[in-house]
Amino acid sequence: VEGRYTTQPVHQGYIEPHACVASVSGDGQAQLYCSSQGAFLVRTLAAAITGMEQADIRVIPAEIGGGFGGKTTVYLEPLALVLSRKTGRPAHILHVSTAQEFQYLRDYRDLVTCEVLVNHLTQFAPDCYEKLGGFAVMNPPIRGNEHREATWKAINDGMVDTIGSDHAPHSREKKMLPWPTCASGLTGVQTLVPIMLNHVNQGRLSLSRMADLMSAGPARVYGAVNKGRLAAGYDADFTIVDMKKQRTIEESWIVSPSGWTPFDGMEITGWPVATIIRGSVVMRDDEVQGEPVGKLVKFRG
Repeated sequence: VEGRYTTQPVHQGYIEPHACVASVSGDGQAQLYCSSQGAFLVRTLAAAITGMEQADIRVIPAEIGGGFGGKTTVYLEPLALVLSRKTGRPAHILHVSTAQEFQYLRDYRDLVTCEVLVNHLTQFAPDCYEKLGGFAVMNPPIRGNEHREATWKAINDGMVDTIGSDHAPHSREKKMLPWPTCASGLTGVQTLVPIMLNHVNQGRLSLSRMADLMSAGPARVYGAVNKGRLAAGYDADFTIVDMKKQRTIEESWIVSPSGWTPFDGMEITGWPVATIIRGSVVMRDDEVQGEPVGKLVKFRG
C-alpha cells in the first residue's frame, strides 16, 4: 500500500496471492483487490489502515463488486457512514453515483442524507466519452446506464435529498489535454434548471419533486433559515418557468469564462423565464436585472 491508499484504481493485472492493492475509487469506496487466498489478510490490513473494527468492514462478492480475473473485490463500508452511526451525528454524502452506494445508504437513512449530480442523471458511459472526450471527465466519473437508472430509481424512491451541478469551470485548454492529465470537472450551474425541467417533461420526475430536490431539500439538509418554502415569513425566493418553451443549449450563451458546456446542442423543453430573490426580480428572459442584491444565507445552529 502506497501511503494509505494508491491514487489510481487497478482495473486489470495479476496480483500475487496474499498481496493487495488499495485505491480510492470514484464511487467513494476504499477498494482493495486481492487473490481469494489473501482475503483474510486484506480484511486485517483494511482494519489497520482505517482504524475500523473488522466487524465494520463489509465484503461484497466479486460478482457484485466487479472483481476481475478470478480475484476478489473488497469494499470497505464508507467510513463517514460508520462514524455517523457510531456517533449518532448526521452526515450528508455528496455525488452519489452507483447502485452499490444506494444499497449502502438504505441502512443509514435515519442519519444520512445524500446528493446526486445532474450529469449522472443525464449522461452515461461509454456514449459520453465517445462524444465529448475530456469534456466528459469528472469525479465521480460518468458511469454506465445501469447506474444512471439506479440513480433515477433512488430519486423516485425518496432516497435522494438534493441535486447539484458541481460546477467546475476549467479552461477549454485544460479539458483538451489527454486523459488522465486533462482537468476533471464539468460546468453546470447555468444549465442545471433547464436540464431538470426537461427531465420533468420527459416524465422522469414531477415538478414538485424537482422543487423539493433543488430548493426545499438543500434548505432542510443544511439548515438554511427562511429558505426553501413559499410561506409567510420566508424569503420570497423562486423561479418562474415556462414548461412548454423549447430551446437548444448553446455554448455561445455560456456566461462562465470557461465558455463551454458538456450539454452543447442538447434540445430542451422547459425553461426558466424569471428569477425572484427576496421579492426582487433579478432575471427576466435571460437578462440579469438591476444591481446585485445577494446576501449571506443564515444557518441554524
